Amino acid sequence: MVKRAILAVVVASMLVVPAFADMKVRIHNGVGTTSGGEFRAEVLDSPIGIYDAGDFISTFCLELVETVSIDGEYWVTLSDRAVQGGVGPAGDPLDDQSRVIYNCWLDELEHTKGNADLVQNALWYQEGEGGSSNYLNSIPGSAADVMVMNLWTVAAGEGFAQDMLVRVAPVPVPGAVLLGVLGLGVASARLRRRSSK
Repeated sequence: MVKRAILAVVVASMLVVPAFADMKVRIHNGVGTTSGGEFRAEVLDSPIGIYDAGDFISTFCLELVETVSIDGEYWVTLSDRAVQGGVGPAGDPLDDQSRVIYNCWLDELEHTKGNADLVQNALWYQEGEGGSSNYLNSIPGSAADVMVMNLWTVAAGEGFAQDMLVRVAPVPVPGAVLLGVLGLGVASARLRRRSSK
């Protein structure tokens, strides 16, 4: 029984997607007139968040003074913070209101130049990068399922370029479901043992 439980935990941990997978994007220009986004990040290889290879991620910059090149290709790591943004090696944790603003862009706002400019400025303001405050900095909404794509020029974790936003699936759904089923199985086995005594 113990061996089966250990095996189930090992299998469940393999179902959780690691943050440092071999993910890569190509950056394209989107709508917006700021020096930031909206950008469209084309997923090149491994899935990123809820996006598969060939999909486009509508995204925005978190750092005002860091850059990406249009048609440039970048390796991606996922995290909960912007890195290299002048706050040291620990990075700058993503503000929950920035998550709300990004979810609003994806789910509610029409993707126009004016709205893209509002979103980019609100994100920069929220993250302490400059920009300008607007109504998006105080809207209520969901902060769920948004992470930071840390972009790298050389390989995952080397040659830092920029931080952008991405929607991800709730983590770790596959492992949590498997562990839940395993827990129900263990509970069922215990009930059978008690009823057979």
